[in-house]
Amino acid sequence: MKTWSMIQQDTSFWKRLSAAPQCAFLFDYDGTLAPFVSTPSKAFPYAEFPPLLLQLMQQPRFHVSFITGRASHELLRLLRLPVQPEIWGSHGAERLLPSGEVTPFYDRVQYFPAFDAAVRLAGEAGFVLNVERKPACVAFHLRSLPEEERRDAEQWALAHWGRLAEQMELELHGFDGGLELRVPGISKGRAVETVRRELSEQCEILYFGDDLTDEDAFEALGRQGLSFLIRPRFRETQAQYWLRPPRELAGLLERILES
Repeated sequence: MKTWSMIQQDTSFWKRLSAAPQCAFLFDYDGTLAPFVSTPSKAFPYAEFPPLLLQLMQQPRFHVSFITGRASHELLRLLRLPVQPEIWGSHGAERLLPSGEVTPFYDRVQYFPAFDAAVRLAGEAGFVLNVERKPACVAFHLRSLPEEERRDAEQWALAHWGRLAEQMELELHGFDGGLELRVPGISKGRAVETVRRELSEQCEILYFGDDLTDEDAFEALGRQGLSFLIRPRFRETQAQYWLRPPRELAGLLERILES
């Protein structure tokens, strides 16, 4: 696992980037570009990142996409960029293009009753404030709960949402801070694979993420790109590099823009 200090001295890394005719930057959001906060709707990016992201987007050689568990329009509001980027929302279940067009990759009508049932069950159990409804999933947030309550809430969600997942053909996934009931077959890895197919074979793809949900993207990218775990503390991962947010990630982007 290579850290920021090692990357800075790695001449082969910088030669690889400079030799690529095109580079694609794929960013997770929460925990990567923005800190975790108690109110998700107020999770604005670290101050370093908006100007750096805008500079990347203005370079003809660079492609920038965001791949997030949030709804695409919600992330657009938080980013506050003067130009509209490409956003893969709900773990790749919907794609917001720079033109403003949104393409869903799931049947909304088919799964909405199941999501309604998940929200209703959580509300009846007293967890209404822990549930977040998204376009292609429902999140059960545990991070704000005291440790003992968190364990009980997680067990409740595993039992009740797990049963609902089996009945309604959904998938129950863990993330860093909770659980998600999700449309089957949707993942950040699938979004990465789509982006990679659409770009030239010579394009160098860089993926930045912090969460367990980003492991699908790290796996999909493999050694055909450059994958970065963005976390204050290291954990086991399929990523090739580890950077601490925000300073080390900002340092990497600054050096890329300067080269």
